[in-house]
Parts: sequence; structure tokens; C-alpha cells
Amino acid sequence: MSRQGKGILISSHILSELSEICTSTLIIEQGAMLKFGSIEEITHHDVSHRRLIIKPLGGLEEFSNFMILLPGVENLVVNGKTVEFDFAGSDDEAYDLLKEIVAAGRKIIEFRFRQQNLESVFMNITKGEVQ
Repeated sequence: MSRQGKGILISSHILSELSEICTSTLIIEQGAMLKFGSIEEITHHDVSHRRLIIKPLGGLEEFSNFMILLPGVENLVVNGKTVEFDFAGSDDEAYDLLKEIVAAGRKIIEFRFRQQNLESVFMNITKGEVQ
């Protein structure tokens, strides 16, 4: 149908299923459009709420104490052998953060953003208000 320039409007609370069958999505709350785009754009390019995961080589406690002092690092938690935190910066700012960590003599063996799904994006951008 998309080749014909047509689409179907579906409303559902089962977002995991929608992301498997839809190519685009529109998130509306209280009649206001909050987000529109392809599933890939919305889940991969939303820089407003990303979770960064870093696996350092060495002590996690010392590393997490170092990280918590850096700008842009919020809600840091140790999870197994990694530290995870919210990061609202751009890709360039993430690169600058990595450079700062390495320049401070820290050894990093993993540096990545947590993959978001449609449900996590929805929960991050909506306020839960109903009419």
C-alpha cells in the first residue's frame, strides 16, 4: 500500500507488535503531535533520551566515581561489568565524552548506546496525560 501512497491508521497499546508491522509512526498525546517518522528514525535517532553503556577495563567503582563527575552523565548505575547512564548529548558530544575518558587514562573496551524500541521512546516522550 505504501507504494500506492496509502496508509492505515492503527491505534494500539501493544507497541512491540506495531514496530514489527509498521514502517512509520505518529505519537499523539492530548491531540498534540509529539513525534512522527519511520520506526528506524524514531528508535535510532532520538538523542533526547539515550542510555549510554560503557565497559571499562579495571575497577568499576573507581570508574563510576570518575564518570558521575562528568557533564551530561545522569542516573548512573553499575550493571554487571558495565556502567549505564542517561546521556542527552549528540553523537559529537558522545565522541567528545569518550575522548575525555580516554585522555584521563581510562581504558574502555565497550562504548555504545542502548538500543531503543518504540515503547521506550513512547514512554520517554509522553507524560501519561489522558482526556
